[in-house]
Amino acid sequence: MRYLLLSALVGVLALCGCATPLTVEKSGGSAAAIVGVPSSQIKFIDYCGFGDVPPGANHTESNGGQGLIVLTDDSLVLLAGDLPNASVRQRIKYKDIGGVDVRHFGRARQLQILKGNVIVVMEITKNKALIDQEGSDRAAQILRQHGVPQWQSKKYYLPKPKIPIIIPIPI
Repeated sequence: MRYLLLSALVGVLALCGCATPLTVEKSGGSAAAIVGVPSSQIKFIDYCGFGDVPPGANHTESNGGQGLIVLTDDSLVLLAGDLPNASVRQRIKYKDIGGVDVRHFGRARQLQILKGNVIVVMEITKNKALIDQEGSDRAAQILRQHGVPQWQSKKYYLPKPKIPIIIPIPI
């Protein structure tokens, strides 16, 4: 019985397509081609969900998505989709970033950057599922090493709640 359960679990994981962790060495070449830089300029790459928080808002907007964060020698690049078919959603030069912070909410981490009066929120994950605490801290450290100042964000931002659709059914 245990072997049946174990083989069923392995089969489900294989069918669901668990994402393998990204590394600069393995995935840097295809990310560099999309971003338009030599692979030697890729300093960090990982999966992430991202979105913008407009001034005065309490939630991230749905203008982001799921994809990748790529840190190069001079820019933070957010890609929508998976390699090798991802597309550039945002490219932010380090000189245009007003500050960086990693906010903690229990075990969750958010990498937040200040771009003008908009906060860009990124949740970095190991394999599209598990929050990558070390990855979030490493990305913030790389940003600070490239001259982005430390900044203290006011809060941890949650996604905008979806409005439920209620369909009346006549009785």
